Amino acid sequence: MAIGASLLLGSTGFPKLVGAQNRMVKVGMVLPEQGPFSQDARSLAAGFDCYLKEKGPLRIEVTRRDSGPNDEKTLEALAELLVTEKVDFLISPMSLDGAEKAVHGISNSSTVLFVMNPSVKLVAGELCHGSAFRVRPNTYQRCYPLSSWVIQNLGPRTFITGSDDKEGNETADFFAYSFDKSGGTFGERVMMRPGSDNFRRIIDAIEKTKSDFIFAAFGKKDAVGFLRAMDSRKHRGWLKRIVGPDSLISYPVGASTLSKAGDGLKTLSCVKTPSDFVQRIRKTTGIDVSDAERAAEGHDIANIIHTSTKNVAWDANNASLLIEFLENISVDGPRGVLKFDKNHEPILDMVIQEWQFGNSLLKPNILQEIQSVKSLDFGCGKVGFPQRPRGEVGEDGSLWEDIEE
Repeated sequence: MAIGASLLLGSTGFPKLVGAQNRMVKVGMVLPEQGPFSQDARSLAAGFDCYLKEKGPLRIEVTRRDSGPNDEKTLEALAELLVTEKVDFLISPMSLDGAEKAVHGISNSSTVLFVMNPSVKLVAGELCHGSAFRVRPNTYQRCYPLSSWVIQNLGPRTFITGSDDKEGNETADFFAYSFDKSGGTFGERVMMRPGSDNFRRIIDAIEKTKSDFIFAAFGKKDAVGFLRAMDSRKHRGWLKRIVGPDSLISYPVGASTLSKAGDGLKTLSCVKTPSDFVQRIRKTTGIDVSDAERAAEGHDIANIIHTSTKNVAWDANNASLLIEFLENISVDGPRGVLKFDKNHEPILDMVIQEWQFGNSLLKPNILQEIQSVKSLDFGCGKVGFPQRPRGEVGEDGSLWEDIEE
């Protein structure tokens, strides 16, 4: 395990210890109990609890508050956790609106925030904050590594589709950008309103467009609906030519629901052996999670918090010690080694997986391991390497302008 123990550097450049945290460390979770993100929240919390049970007993106290089905209770929950409880660490809601509220909420606080929404507007973007970190790859990181692989293995011409919302459009935009930079060309792009079942419009466009493969920025029910619509005798051949982020599968629930409709699907993922990790959580906590990736994020957050408490002491008056430690931390978890770049975005190795159906199960087969992808600077200004967007990120999250090499 690579632990960033005591990574606060002295004048000689060698690490120095600053002592362990002796008091009870408080963690606040603002997650929905119902609504579209409730199952994701349950998976994340299960991963967090799994780590605590594996390592316990620990001096970590967790307070959970319901953000509401649409995160309408977020401000109330934040006020209690930040002002009354004075938590050391805060886990944000998963929606963009809820995450934005959490970023604003810590503006006058020494609390460390883990941002759970992938939009580049947060952490690396204009809503960055010195004590905000993200363990979930952002919308740029979760698709960029696919570009060169698909050109080499599937072809140079793509059809792009996905959910017509902030996350879907950002993911599609960044794949379009990276695919273009890698030498690919576009057939067409057709996005679909979340919750709609009118996949006929997308299928008609695919049939009319000569493309080598489909990039699909869908998730959850929309992903299942799209893949099932493609699972017909006429279109089944396309299933092996569909690529996208891990949200297309959402193992294990999505994989179980799709069954043979996911056969041949290719996704970019951080968890190499999701079935092993899901079984590990069930054995430790008794909980069946719906999303292994979300559970892994929770496990990594608990690992980061525990590692911090063992190696650095801080309070509201010297919270910079904790921030500096986190900026240099390295922990090993279900997604491999996790570090943070200068933008506080995750640095994680990934894999391209092909999902194969057999014995009534969808199982992943690793096609290629991908080295970690650092985030670009989307408006925060902390990255420190040349690639920066020339233009601004639009209100809808789109970024089509070129980026300097």
